[in-house]
Amino acid sequence: MSTVLFISGPPGIGKTSVAEALSEQLRIPAFDLDKLIEQEKDTLLSAYIQHVGWSEFRQSESNRLQELCQLLTRLRSNPTQKQTLISEFTDDHDHDQSHCKLEAVVSLGGGCVLKESNRILMRELGPIFSLWGSEALIKQRLHRRVKHNPQAHPLPLSSSGELNQLLLERLPIYLDCEAWIEVYEGESPKQVAQRIQKIWSHHQTIKNERPEMHDPSSKSFWYSPPHQDSFFNQKLKSNSYEQTDIESAILPLGETNTTTLMLHDYPIYLESSAQDKLIDQIIKWLTSSVSHHQKTPQLAVFSDDIVARLYGGELVGALQKSGIQAHLISFPVGEQSKQLRVVEALSTQLLRLNFTRSDCLLALGGGVSGDLCGFVASIYLRGVSWAQIPSTLLAQVDSSIGAKTAVNHPLGKNLLGAFYRPDWVWIDDQYLKTLPLRHLKAGWVEALKHALISDPNYFEELSRLSLEDCFNEPNSITQVIKRGLQIKAHIVAQDELEKGSRALLNLGHTLGHAFEKADPNLLHGEAVALGISFTAEYSHCYNGLDQEQVRQIKISLTNHHLAIDWRNYINEKLFKRLAFDKKRSGSQLKFVTLDAIGKAHIEPIDFDIFKARVNELSRTSVVLDIQ
Repeated sequence: MSTVLFISGPPGIGKTSVAEALSEQLRIPAFDLDKLIEQEKDTLLSAYIQHVGWSEFRQSESNRLQELCQLLTRLRSNPTQKQTLISEFTDDHDHDQSHCKLEAVVSLGGGCVLKESNRILMRELGPIFSLWGSEALIKQRLHRRVKHNPQAHPLPLSSSGELNQLLLERLPIYLDCEAWIEVYEGESPKQVAQRIQKIWSHHQTIKNERPEMHDPSSKSFWYSPPHQDSFFNQKLKSNSYEQTDIESAILPLGETNTTTLMLHDYPIYLESSAQDKLIDQIIKWLTSSVSHHQKTPQLAVFSDDIVARLYGGELVGALQKSGIQAHLISFPVGEQSKQLRVVEALSTQLLRLNFTRSDCLLALGGGVSGDLCGFVASIYLRGVSWAQIPSTLLAQVDSSIGAKTAVNHPLGKNLLGAFYRPDWVWIDDQYLKTLPLRHLKAGWVEALKHALISDPNYFEELSRLSLEDCFNEPNSITQVIKRGLQIKAHIVAQDELEKGSRALLNLGHTLGHAFEKADPNLLHGEAVALGISFTAEYSHCYNGLDQEQVRQIKISLTNHHLAIDWRNYINEKLFKRLAFDKKRSGSQLKFVTLDAIGKAHIEPIDFDIFKARVNELSRTSVVLDIQ
């Protein structure tokens, strides 16, 4: 039976243009729901929405969708009247669909799929394909649309913050689809349409060849990356980094070879431009416990929408070519995705993919991807296997090590989480080549934290390191990662569940988390830098840290263009956030303070006393020459 394909997605992503391109390629009629409403109301959509409001518009949208679906249903039972019936909704009389399994493509308004009844109605005729893109791309396209067409219909938002909130709120709905299509900057509608056609053809082929895999009562999920051969199926060529030699000794934590260390029962691999090895590692992982009569586990790769574009599509494509049933599931970039709403959306997608306890998850990205994927892995069916491929310096040197997973709560950062070990961690400096300098510096702060609590020589090395030049100096960034890993792994190996010494790794984080919550524009590492600046002053005033070492710490931060003026953030709201700090025990905070560079200790302190000291310090200043 012929099928109708519905194209959904956020506003500005290009649904209409892609539907028109697909219509031209497949020679099938295309319907645009917004245009149909304009025809029915005989007015511009913007004027109609302004006149009746969004609620009434959504009802009109649903009504017109119902009428269109009724028309398309009649097409099936009246094949001789197809062209006449189509003419009721479109002026195009030239389509020939005799050799096509698709009979029409429908472009939906961005909010049409919000009503479950609409989604049920559409699925009686065919699949829903969701287009998706980065927030920056959507914002750029919306701006371009308004610039070139001032009469384009408005959106129920007035700022980038509201756009971000809209994307997060709709993410679970957009994920409730049969295909998830990442749209990338520079891709034409025709190219996106070609990818959709490829997905559809692949689905039809598998359906015909392996009908037992396609239960009509279940939903399926298909993904087709844009460039399957450009990254993982060939050796990378780059003039900005040479192959690194990681042969020096690593702390004796169960080392298996010169590029691997064991932390508890899972290995941490240190590699450089080793994508072919990575594919082998994933396949070996998925097939290691599979007997001859069992199928290879499915794999879901979790990435934010930027990392998905840079690396996720190629990785999934390479795995699919190797016979792995791999899926790429992305979410909006940034800390705001670490919330239960997104966890629910990701878990729903796994359920729709029929993931079982034998299937696996893979985090590809920075700390947010690791936290989300690990947390979902810990709760999905009471726990499934997962692994990490950290792609940021912060994640490689810190957050990917130690089995912490968490999401945020409106009252504080990382308040909902679990200790849940990955099966393995793969650290490759290759991913840092696409990392913005600002994010590289944010990761450097976490390495500095490791130095401050345990290694003054490492502190000196980090202070001298020029991140701007690091990719032109072979091994410089590799050594930063390796030494940071040594320090963190050594501490975690002694106290995985943070009952004691592991809390030293919270240096700079007590106030840092509160700063981060107060200013969403701060990266995690930037907020921790402010926290370290505060801790240095606190340690001088209350624990005897030498003033010259306070100066050295602040110089190291400012030389890397990191803000150190924490006083601007001190107010009552900040203390309310501190009241929900997960490091509290009763009325006490476990605050990490410095005795010297390379030596720290945990100071239990009454919250009210700590608050008074913060206020006192905020009204004074430590006079330092840091020029």
